[in-house]
Amino acid sequence: MSKRDVIKEIESKRKRQKQKGVFLPRRLLAIYDSFHKLGTDERELSKYYPIGLIACLEGYIRSQICALIDSGSPYCDNLLHLNGDPNIKIDLSTAVSIYYQRKITLGEFISHLLPLTGVEGINKYMSAVLGFDFLRSLVSAVPYRMDKATGQPIPIGDIIKNVEETFRLRHIFAHEVAENQELDPELIKLIIDSVMQFLTATHNLVWPLLDPEAHLSNVEAQNRRAKQLPVLRSEMQRLLRAIRERLGVNQAKHLDRSQRAWNSYFKEFRLAMVEPFLQGTISGFIHIDAEIAALEDRIHDLKRFCYWVGIADGGLESAL
Repeated sequence: MSKRDVIKEIESKRKRQKQKGVFLPRRLLAIYDSFHKLGTDERELSKYYPIGLIACLEGYIRSQICALIDSGSPYCDNLLHLNGDPNIKIDLSTAVSIYYQRKITLGEFISHLLPLTGVEGINKYMSAVLGFDFLRSLVSAVPYRMDKATGQPIPIGDIIKNVEETFRLRHIFAHEVAENQELDPELIKLIIDSVMQFLTATHNLVWPLLDPEAHLSNVEAQNRRAKQLPVLRSEMQRLLRAIRERLGVNQAKHLDRSQRAWNSYFKEFRLAMVEPFLQGTISGFIHIDAEIAALEDRIHDLKRFCYWVGIADGGLESAL
């Protein structure tokens, strides 16, 4: 039996997925539209609703876990809570692919391996990465939806119970012939609505963590981001000085040339990023983000250079 190639699995999954980022999957809306347009006249086809719903739910939760891990501390650090988990195994070739070749991210790797076969599994891994109880925190994030029968907001407990039922139905229809199992149209409507509410609540909980500036105005967000620039510029210069002290005369000249070349690259890169938005109010924000991205990449490369020339002080080894 051939060894599983997780890197290829993730690369193949990328190609099959149009939508990127952490927004609700368009396929979920397609399922909702299909149900309201087509109903359940086709009994056999109606059995595929739970399968599609769980595909959306599982894919979306994986994207949230991936985004949290790749956003850095504290969520990346929280992976230590999963130390010893039998589902997470990483070999040397995978480590090289993640760190040096950058074929995939750490978030993609971890989220791809996790068994999300029910609400319990989702809660276990989301809680581990978040650092707090995921399901308990959903109470404050659930969308405000009224129950038509009672006139009261739908309790998160009922939503979770309906999501569990969706998992159960998915297992039946994906793995059994189940000719005697029929789905009531009201049940289909209920599980579609519950999965949508569950994922919307998840989005409401996680998105502010990934983007703390979401509630700020453009000007406020731009000013906050701009405060990172002097820190990053100073760190880049500090690393250059530390490296230069370890190099011979000729090597130092090459380092200085590489930095001048990087400065030229950065100016063109920033112009390329901002050009389409020059007439808009967002241009300043993109201008700052482009510089932050370029500086972070340069600092990453310089830290690796530090390792090669034997510098491991001031926390430089933490980037390796």
